[in-house]
Formats: sequence, C-alpha cells, structure tokens
Amino acid sequence: MKQRILLIHILIIFLSFSVSNAQNIKPHWIDFETREKSYPPSIFFTGYVEGNVHANEDVDQTKKRLLKDAQAYLVESIRTTISSSSISNNSSSIVKNSEHNYQTEIIKSSLNSDISTKANAEVVGIKIETYYDASNETVYAFAYVNKYELIGYYKSNLSVNLNQVEGFLQTAQTLEIDGEKVKARQQCESAISLFSKVRYAQDLLTILDSSISTESLQLQKTEYLYRTITQMQVQLAQGIHVYIESNEDLFGEKVNIVVNKVKGMLAKNGCSFVDTAENSDYRILLNAKTRKIGEEKSAIVFCYGDIEVELYCNKKKENYISK
Repeated sequence: MKQRILLIHILIIFLSFSVSNAQNIKPHWIDFETREKSYPPSIFFTGYVEGNVHANEDVDQTKKRLLKDAQAYLVESIRTTISSSSISNNSSSIVKNSEHNYQTEIIKSSLNSDISTKANAEVVGIKIETYYDASNETVYAFAYVNKYELIGYYKSNLSVNLNQVEGFLQTAQTLEIDGEKVKARQQCESAISLFSKVRYAQDLLTILDSSISTESLQLQKTEYLYRTITQMQVQLAQGIHVYIESNEDLFGEKVNIVVNKVKGMLAKNGCSFVDTAENSDYRILLNAKTRKIGEEKSAIVFCYGDIEVELYCNKKKENYISK
C-alpha cells in the first residue's frame, strides 16, 4: 500500500515537472532563422515583435499590446508587397468577346493608399501567437497569414460580389419593364457601389498570384456587367417621371384596378414612376368609385364607374382636371 502511494506521488511530481518544462519551452518562431524557414516569405505574410512588460501593465495587457503591433507589421508587409509590385502601375489586358465581336480594354486601377487602407481592415485568416518569458519579463508576439488562404478568400469574395451585382442588375431590368425607373436606378447605384470591392479583390489577387488567369479574375464578366449597368443608368435618367396617387372604391372595397391600367399605358410611352411628388415631372390624382344601376339580376350587376383624374405639371405649376 505504501509503495502504491509512493508511486502515485512520484508520478504527480513527474507530471508537474513535465508540464512546467513544456510551458517554459520557447516556441520555434522566436528564433529568426527558424521562423524564416517555417514561414517563408514566398508563402506567408508575417509580423513579429517582442517587448518588456511596462510598469503600468500586467502580462496579459502586454500581450494584447504587442499582438496589435505584430498584426500591424503583418499588414505593413502586405503594403510593401503592394507598393513594390511591378503591376502597381496601370497595366492593361485585352478581353475579346466573340459572341458580340468586340474588344474591351480593362484597365486595372492603380494600387494606391486606398488599397493599403482596405488591406488593414480586410486581411482575413490571420493567426496569432504569444509567449511570455518570465526569466527576462519579455513578451513575444507573432502574427502570420498564408498567402494561398488569402487567394482562396478573395476568389470567393470576388464571386460573391459579382453575383450580387448580377442580382441588382436583374432586379433593375424587371423594375424598368414595370416602369419603376426610380427604383431601377437605386438598384443600379447599389450595383455600382460594389465595383470598388470587385476591383480591389482583382488587384490583390493579381499581386498574390502573378500567374492568375483572366478567367479566374473574371475580368470579362466584370467589364460586361459594369458596361451594362452604366448604360442602363443613362437610359433610366431619360423620360418623364410621374407620381400617381389613387383612391379607388369598388362597392366599398379599396382596389388598384384603374391605377394599374394607367401605369401600364404610361410605361409603354416611356414614362417612369417615382415614390414622392417632389421628384416627379407630373403628379396624377385618381379618384374612382362604382355605383349600381337597378337591381341585381341572375348574379349580374350593372354599374357605372365614375373617375376623376387630376394632372398637375410640376414644371409649369399647372393643374388639369378631367372627369
């Protein structure tokens, strides 16, 4: 029994010693040469920093402070890569679309400080590690990210944004057919706002992977969508804008029969519809009410429809009333 208890004590001491040693083993990334071999610059962006615990800090606070510095150095390494990249000058590639038999020149935007700012906010997949050496009260912090993980992320990000652009375009086209040109313009504006993200992803992918193809960058699709949306914006800016307010009573039930017919006829003649009277060229007020004629016979009801139409021209400040 005594031997068993002694064995347990020895085992506990051994395990405590092993754990203590394991905690005191310095991570391999602290050594510069080992870090360069384990995280080669051809594959990783890295940020490394070390510092002492300040008088007004505890160890955890120092770790947080130095981790921020390590991540800042990582982002700076990306910025350095961007600024030294040979494609940071405006370069171009020709994309040919055989179906429509035209060529378009896609100019990659300059990789300027705006990209550096976005890189600071959008670098994903950063991994961080810290180590505290109690013998010299020094904290070590290391941040790193795999370039190929970044490539995978931005390829996915590029596809997501282009799919959203397509969705906005399809909705805009449907709204235009229905005569809702103001809403269609809003969809186009939402689509245009995404192109800065699309161009940024394309620029960064070109830097991260110098051999990336134009197909992977989806340059042709990007140019087609951008051209289609900008042309649509020009078309939508033309035509007459109409605001319609209606009050239709079908034997006590509120309906939109007349207003839908009027919108259809106006849309065929190039008119579009706005949500507020202030944004319109013309304002139309419709009042429609039905009244029965005689008694109901064999489930057939004869009735009259009284419709009053008021047209107001915002430009000329004139009113026209028709009954």
